[in-house]
Amino acid sequence: MKKLAGQFHDHGLIDQMQIQTVSVFLNEGKPLFARRTGLPMKIQGIRQRGETCVEVLYLVEKP
Repeated sequence: MKKLAGQFHDHGLIDQMQIQTVSVFLNEGKPLFARRTGLPMKIQGIRQRGETCVEVLYLVEKP
């Protein structure tokens, strides 16, 4: 899945990203993309989902 997301980025097909963060200890995080993409993004909105989850909506800025 990480490689697929990177390919969408390479072709300019990502307009927004909705990322949910849950506060759980897993020893280390997992990267969303297989490599660093350097997506220029702006936060569009933040919502709390329950007591342990936050959802952030990012808009990807086009060059």
